[in-house]
Amino acid sequence: MTTTSSLRVAVLPGDGIGVEVTEAALEVLRALQTRLGGFALDFEEHQLGAEHYARTGSALPESTLRACEKADVMLFGAGGSPDVRHADGSAA
Repeated sequence: MTTTSSLRVAVLPGDGIGVEVTEAALEVLRALQTRLGGFALDFEEHQLGAEHYARTGSALPESTLRACEKADVMLFGAGGSPDVRHADGSAA
């Protein structure tokens, strides 16, 4: 089949198991795209989550938010880490 439409997918693996879950989901989506045809999925990975917060002080960077607004769809793995806390002690 010829590609007739394209979707921008903002890929947000997040933290911990989110990375593994996202990798598995992308494998399935790529296989569907190949098998069914008729559409293209353009994957763009972006950062967010507790580990990103620990490194940068921001759990959801402005650039990730803007990319999600421009995307047709978002694929979110999972976020959070029991070892990462905000200044007030709440989970990041």
